[in-house]
Amino acid sequence: MRKDNIFDIRFTGGEVTQRPDWFPILKHAKDLGFSVSLNTNGVFSDSTVIDKLVSLDLEQITISIDGLKETHDFIRGKGNFERALQSLKELHKGGANLRINTLITRPLFKEAESLCELASKYCTEINFFNTRLIGRAKKYLFNKILSFNELARFNKFMDGIASKYPNLNILYRETVTTYNSIKEHNQLGLDWGRCPAGLTRFVLISNGDLYGCGYFPYLKREDLKLGNIKEEGFTLLNVWRYSPNLNDFREFNRKRTLECLKKCSAYGIKCPGMCIADELNRRNLSGGINPYCFKKLKINF
Repeated sequence: MRKDNIFDIRFTGGEVTQRPDWFPILKHAKDLGFSVSLNTNGVFSDSTVIDKLVSLDLEQITISIDGLKETHDFIRGKGNFERALQSLKELHKGGANLRINTLITRPLFKEAESLCELASKYCTEINFFNTRLIGRAKKYLFNKILSFNELARFNKFMDGIASKYPNLNILYRETVTTYNSIKEHNQLGLDWGRCPAGLTRFVLISNGDLYGCGYFPYLKREDLKLGNIKEEGFTLLNVWRYSPNLNDFREFNRKRTLECLKKCSAYGIKCPGMCIADELNRRNLSGGINPYCFKKLKINF
């Protein structure tokens, strides 16, 4: 991947630190000159993990904390809020650059400000992002996600919260996706507002399969798989440039975004833009819903 001039890698899971050789893999990525970051649940069975993470000097370590104790433990397991919080404190003490990732759910609405207060003590950034109804979330969080209008109220509420913490970068309204799909795409001459999946990033899963988005393996659609890096001679370039599945997906992404622009008055105002995974997941949910979209536009991919 370094020979392909890829420069940024984010390791995520599952839980990366459960893999016995996680440390030498991340260290090798750093030694090759990548910008390396890590997503973790902050629950470590090995007492040496904290020191190892600090020694890597990663660009960012993101810990999932999905609310205060009761809310977080409902999602992540009993006792894991305290364990994640302790890891956050220890990593901060070691000088790590930290972010909190937080799923937006109904219980979180009452806890968001307290979570920002917590994050301001240890982190440079906190990211509130929409809960995708994929995997365990489909079973356990279906009745806890916000509707489109509730999410709009949450975002407006967060406008007031963000101003209270000038030294904490508070991300909401799918800011990370918006940044990659609008600002970066304009600089690269690509279409305005497209979901960045398969355009500014790839996802490589543990068996070597390639996807445009980290949610796609859970949709169980063979046409979303773009190839396997081992079968490609450990290069991404051929898939990136010539994959028929990727070309079809990019065209669907383009057309679906144009539908949003032409037919939705909320696009770019109440709605930050389309998540392609939410759109493709309509087929897996009762009634073909995308909970973060109030338009029922035709899906042809």
